[in-house]
Amino acid sequence: MQRVDWHLAPEGSQYLILHTKNKFIIKACDVLAYLDDGEELTLGACASACNNSTKSNTPRAPSTGQGLNCCQMDLLKDIRGCSLYVAGLENSTDGCGFFTFIDTDYLHLHRNFNECGKRYTVPVVYEWVVGNKSCNEGNICSHNSKCINSTTHTEYKCICTGGFEGNPYHRDGCTDIDECKESTRHRCLKNSQCFNTEGGYYCLPNRSHMLALIIPLGIGLAVGLPILIGGQGHQVLAVANLVKRCLKVNSRKRPSMKEVAAELDHLRNTKVLNKRDEVELEAGDDETISE
Repeated sequence: MQRVDWHLAPEGSQYLILHTKNKFIIKACDVLAYLDDGEELTLGACASACNNSTKSNTPRAPSTGQGLNCCQMDLLKDIRGCSLYVAGLENSTDGCGFFTFIDTDYLHLHRNFNECGKRYTVPVVYEWVVGNKSCNEGNICSHNSKCINSTTHTEYKCICTGGFEGNPYHRDGCTDIDECKESTRHRCLKNSQCFNTEGGYYCLPNRSHMLALIIPLGIGLAVGLPILIGGQGHQVLAVANLVKRCLKVNSRKRPSMKEVAAELDHLRNTKVLNKRDEVELEAGDDETISE
């Protein structure tokens, strides 16, 4: 059995071959092979058989990891280096073969490496990590990001939290995603409007649609109409939630008309107070300017 030591990244490097995104393939006939990490841990193994009917070395790489004239293996962990052990079975390969790590997605699209002697260039997915420390020992993850410990090494990595994207290693590198700009990023229904927030979003029914819901409920909700017409987002949301409660089938969970009137009256008073604050602020600004 032959052994090949393979240094996949410089010693001390922050790069690892990502085991969830890559496979190891061998294009050869009648070969048994396995990988280890140099610490007596087998990373994967596979075997290939000869296609005796055609004597062809055209590789075929089924998802089972075994095939005619080639084989592939999944990796058990992220790695920087490994040792490859290869042994011939009944017949040795004709010398027309190769072995390599390869991006799994690329392998699914390009399976036929059938030209003997040709040099192939294939992509490999690496993971970048911060070395020799865990998240608890100190990390450099920026605002709106989180730290994740490596499952197989002492390193950690940073990723932007949900609702943010960018470079988590730069200061303020994770910026807000405006989900409302792309319909594929939010789940607001057709008769609703999307409002972006920092790190998320919320949906509100269109005001015309809300009026259609409120009117059949009777005079008790009539006080809610001015709020819907001129209210702020949180006030409209409060009315929408109140309507939702009023529509519940279970009468025990529905608010009484008295409770409805009290909640709407509170919202109306809140709106009046907000308007009063705006008027007072404008008056104060005028006095400052006149001086």
